[in-house]
Amino acid sequence: MLQKKWMAKKALHLVRSCLFLLGLLLQQESFSQNGQGSDKITGTIKDKTGAALAGVTVLQKNTNNAAVSNEQGVFSLTLQPGLRVVVFSMTGYSPIEITVTSETSLNIVLEPLAGSLGEVVVIGYGTQKKSDLTGAVSTVKSAKLADRVTSNPLDALAAQVPGLNIYNNSGRPGGNLSVNLRGFNSISASNSPLFVIDGIVGADFQMLNPSDIETVDVLKDASSTAIYGSRGANGVIIVTTKKAKTGDFKVQYDGNLSLNKVARKVDMLDANEYVEWFKRAWAYNPARGAVPDLGADYPDLFNANGTPKYNTNWQDAATRNSLSHRHFISMTQGTSKAKNGLFLGYQDDQGIIKNTYFKKLTARYNSEINIRSWLTVGGELGYNQTKANVVDDYRVGAENVTRMMLEMLPIFPIQYPDGRYSTLNDFGYGFNPDGTSFKSGIYAAENPVRLLNEMQWIFNTDQVLANTFVNLKLMKGLEFRSTYAAQVLSRKNNLYVGKDLLDLGAPSRGVASVGTSRNIYWQNENYLTYTTNFGLHHSLNAVAGASWMQTSEESSEASATNFSTDYFQYNNLSAGSVRGVPQSNYYDFKLNSYYGRLNYAFNNKYLLTFTGRYDGSSKFGGNNKYAFFPSGAIGWIVSKEKFLENSPVVSFLKLRGSYGVTGNSEISPYASLGTVRNYGITLNGQIVNGIGPGTVPNNDLRWEQTAQLDIGFDLSLLNNRISLTADYYNKKTTDLLLNVPISSVTGYGAVTTNIGSVQNRGVELALSGTIVDNSNFSWNSSVILAANRNKILALGLTNA
Repeated sequence: MLQKKWMAKKALHLVRSCLFLLGLLLQQESFSQNGQGSDKITGTIKDKTGAALAGVTVLQKNTNNAAVSNEQGVFSLTLQPGLRVVVFSMTGYSPIEITVTSETSLNIVLEPLAGSLGEVVVIGYGTQKKSDLTGAVSTVKSAKLADRVTSNPLDALAAQVPGLNIYNNSGRPGGNLSVNLRGFNSISASNSPLFVIDGIVGADFQMLNPSDIETVDVLKDASSTAIYGSRGANGVIIVTTKKAKTGDFKVQYDGNLSLNKVARKVDMLDANEYVEWFKRAWAYNPARGAVPDLGADYPDLFNANGTPKYNTNWQDAATRNSLSHRHFISMTQGTSKAKNGLFLGYQDDQGIIKNTYFKKLTARYNSEINIRSWLTVGGELGYNQTKANVVDDYRVGAENVTRMMLEMLPIFPIQYPDGRYSTLNDFGYGFNPDGTSFKSGIYAAENPVRLLNEMQWIFNTDQVLANTFVNLKLMKGLEFRSTYAAQVLSRKNNLYVGKDLLDLGAPSRGVASVGTSRNIYWQNENYLTYTTNFGLHHSLNAVAGASWMQTSEESSEASATNFSTDYFQYNNLSAGSVRGVPQSNYYDFKLNSYYGRLNYAFNNKYLLTFTGRYDGSSKFGGNNKYAFFPSGAIGWIVSKEKFLENSPVVSFLKLRGSYGVTGNSEISPYASLGTVRNYGITLNGQIVNGIGPGTVPNNDLRWEQTAQLDIGFDLSLLNNRISLTADYYNKKTTDLLLNVPISSVTGYGAVTTNIGSVQNRGVELALSGTIVDNSNFSWNSSVILAANRNKILALGLTNA
């Protein structure tokens, strides 16, 4: 009986437990269904500019259940049972996938594909769809830059943009590159394009990490660059760095390790070949007599039979296979209210020339906060540090490392057995008037290995950047943006040339110098942007603003010579018994500007742009402080006409033309002023310092001005699989700034004035195509071509 009661209780307990578990499962299923939310989702789809996207496919993944957004970008889709993942896709835009949970109203933003017509281009104080541009603009996305392993982001732009020429004259890691766009416009002023990084005008592009760059937009014609007025003549390169986007906390690491080697060495004679040709050359001139006994004359270099003891390849001796490594980390997080991003980078590039290197440390933090629907604030703080040994840049063209790699003879050793370094003075012959010879060195020059071992030229830079903004939505279509940016760039260079180096340190028994400089730049931009549509066929975008900028720099340098030891190098100038004259310098200049741009479109196919900027610079004469730089452009989207609207071949065709005037103000800050300078003269055996005239004032000094005509077209074929952009340009720069010699009886050597003109004409072609594009594999190719003809039309009163 007790056993039956116990079993009955056990069964009742088991039933209760099963009912409890069933209840939990049913409750969990209820929670799961509640978590999934409603089966119907709605929302709007827009692009990056906020414009509604019509025709976007909204597809429930792994089903045929789909919908399409209407003209207002609105969509509605009822989900079927199964996977609750929705894919949003449209030609020319990157598809995105959204997992649907409890939220049933979605706001979707699609990113355009690089090179697509929906791609948004930064054009200065605003953005515009690529299809709506009336100017000549090329865009390079981060993916193309990431393919280039380089320490300099400017180097990554090489062969990416037609008409953009980048020259590497150094070859050392971190070496400064020179760049021009559509030819050389000036003889004495700068030919480099203006760089704008996240709105900071004139920022140093080479201080960035390539991995930090989101897009690079290259503005070429006057219609695009006139918004920058007096600094737009050489083109404008706008750089947008990566920012935090909406999404969960994300950490990303990119790194690479590369092996560097000399691509191709100069084919030089070896020691035996050199001796053979030396003897042939000697015998070719009978007046010189018999070939000398090399073994007897130079026993340190030759055996008794005249064969060379050494065979040195100086290119191998002074270069190396080097390693470079780069590391980049980004940490981002964003919501609809706030976005934050931290970007860190470090790179160490060892040069192929021994003892040269370039190291860079970067850190950037940016933040954006939506305080109200009408108020957004944000900013960025950055720090960059570089260190480089640029020893091969010392005395370029003289007896530097690169030159001596080619001029040192292969018969010399790097060092003799007793430790002495070889020099070019260790071998050679001179000739008496009667033709007899005598031993004589070639000339006093060190071998390149010693130069690398006993010289240092260290450059250090520290850069701090700060940028803040406030964006106000004043009313529908009208926004006000105010930005303030500042940059402090500190440089330090330390040089030491060993006391025993021939023709370098030996005459002065060692040379040491320490130089420092600090550059401070600030800018304040304030502008209004108004966007509206009126009627059925009219759209308008207008920008009007003002800016104030100032740059100042101070520098100093101290030096010493005649050192008793190389031990202290540049770390103790007092160890040199002869002190150089200390030097210091200071300059500043200001620029005030007022600018505007008007973009008008009729029926989304007839385009019109007017741009103007009124600049005032402290650099120019009192009679020409201010100048106005206007431009105009037109565009016609032919593919929207009825005769091409449904063409199976032509997907897009736009004709465009522009004309405008821009300026070049990159000259000395005090070129228009009468200046004085320090003079030192010897009086009664004593050096007496004083001041005297420096430069002649010129109140009529004015800007170099470049007038440019640009005609081009943009063509896409076969559903945008093939794209072709072509441009013809003709630009003429007048009022060239040159130093003109004047009579020395005036007390001056030259005066800066406006004379001369130069012309640049050329064509540019950019062809790209999608050869294969499917879910597993894509293949895109591109070709760029450019030709430029540069001609000096006049210099002074004489026409070329």
